[in-house]
Amino acid sequence: MASEALNRLTSLTSQIGRAGVSALYPNEFEYYLLALELSDSSGNTIDYFVFPIMPESISRDQREIKTIEKTLSGIVTTRTSTFVPVNFAISGSFGRQLKFMLGNKQVSFTAAQLSANSGVFSRTQLGDNPARTNNFDTSIKSGYGACKVLQAILDKSNSVGDDGKPLRLSFYNPAFGESYVVESTNFQFTQNFQSNMIWEYSIQFTAVAPLGEVVATNPKSLLALTAISAIGNSISEIAQGLKRNL
Repeated sequence: MASEALNRLTSLTSQIGRAGVSALYPNEFEYYLLALELSDSSGNTIDYFVFPIMPESISRDQREIKTIEKTLSGIVTTRTSTFVPVNFAISGSFGRQLKFMLGNKQVSFTAAQLSANSGVFSRTQLGDNPARTNNFDTSIKSGYGACKVLQAILDKSNSVGDDGKPLRLSFYNPAFGESYVVESTNFQFTQNFQSNMIWEYSIQFTAVAPLGEVVATNPKSLLALTAISAIGNSISEIAQGLKRNL
């Protein structure tokens, strides 16, 4: 029985990759990846950022909402049956070297004009005929360049789209088998003498709803992560080939 399950897992992994297996069975298999997606009210992807290096620290804080009161007849506990917000805090850096940026192909054609790929890096650039910032390449970024894309997503997530409705920030956390709609509450970038020319980020955000409850059908996450997994395997094969030829 165990051998059959193992063979099935091996076959499934070879077909859709570890990311696809994680998306199908999020409570069974993790995929060590984090991603942020900025989209408009219609679900069109504006920016999709896959962390090229996983954060050095990830914390997940979920505090139950309940009231405990002492009454004359005893103790009464009032609980909620609705979603309880989850607080996340992540921190780390992307180093100095160039990074392959995965996921930028997920940007929707209809929302591309609001994307960092099109040179829109802040909420002040949103709107009619915004001033664009030159973008050297969307596939390869330095650590500094990756920080600027991350900053752009977080900054624009607190604004509205062309339709006047708030933009939506989604957090994909297959490392813990979950995806949420989140609100960024604080983000900062720091640099010190010990890590000169390396910007360190620290981000706090709150999950306000499971992504599956906001988006009725969300095959994008599965397809995107499967595609990212395939791209990652291709990059790994290229890197191994270069290493053998050196």
